[in-house]
Amino acid sequence: MSIATEVVRKHPGNPIITFRDVPWPCTMAYNPGCVRTAHGRYALAFRADEFPESMINAGQREKLGVVPARDYYQTIAMAFSDDGVDFDIHPAPVLKPLPDEEGRVYDPRLTTIEGVHYMTYATDPERGIMNGIARSTDLLTWERVHRTLPDNRNAVLFPEKVNGLFVRLDRPFARQYVVRRGFDMWIGYSPDLEFWGRHKLVLHHDDIPWGAIKVGPATPPLRTDEGWLALFHGVQKREPDEYGWQLTYRAGVMLLDLEDPSRIIGICPDPIMEPTEEYENVGFRSTVLFPGALIPEADGTVKIYYGAADQSVALATANIDDLLDLCGVRAHA
Repeated sequence: MSIATEVVRKHPGNPIITFRDVPWPCTMAYNPGCVRTAHGRYALAFRADEFPESMINAGQREKLGVVPARDYYQTIAMAFSDDGVDFDIHPAPVLKPLPDEEGRVYDPRLTTIEGVHYMTYATDPERGIMNGIARSTDLLTWERVHRTLPDNRNAVLFPEKVNGLFVRLDRPFARQYVVRRGFDMWIGYSPDLEFWGRHKLVLHHDDIPWGAIKVGPATPPLRTDEGWLALFHGVQKREPDEYGWQLTYRAGVMLLDLEDPSRIIGICPDPIMEPTEEYENVGFRSTVLFPGALIPEADGTVKIYYGAADQSVALATANIDDLLDLCGVRAHA
């Protein structure tokens, strides 16, 4: 474990949301996005999966009590909280798959831009993985506004326009059985959230030793005086576990230039979050930790909401100044 991981403190009550909390059939509840509303409430979207017997492992059944679903189906749930810890889940999914999404919408990220809430999400029909964008004014009713070509994954929107344009980070993602290489983080710009261009490579997988398989965005960036602060994910191969899973997901932190967010001006060389806890290792996938939201607080800290073991939602906290220090760009008096 690196010194960088000491900056992040995992909540002692983790996980804060599990499949048991979801008021409809659910086998996994994880990979959250979150925003604060104008009234100060926390609104958290998360992936609510229904996986059949063939997709549930023995650890989920025997250690967690997961009951397999009848069919394979994925939706996005919404939960609300006054304190950011105890959440009440809306009684029905807020985003369901369209017919051409073949039962699959997942991995939401939330961003509020000029008073409108936006959700990026992924869908994975047989023709390929795509990123989608939907918008809402009430966080419950969503209008789809964009969907990428295959194959793309893990999109996050910046919380404000940069030089008059919307900005998105994503991770183009060719299916590994077609192209065997690592995957990288890219940036793109749009005047209207529908037409995207000016794509540029931001972070190459070879630049991150602990992300040699994949690197990509994790949390929507947070504006600071020093730059855009964001967490990213890195994926490394390891020996397979008892169910054949052989990837470890960690989180890092980087700082992007305020006027040219394609330019990294600071980055921590080591991961700041690693899957060390039982709830991060017992679930659908072991050794998986994936942040999806970085929420600033009045006391200078941030809440980090993340998916654990592809099974549940967990919470961590950190000081913004500590995260900026890890990026190595702050001037000290």
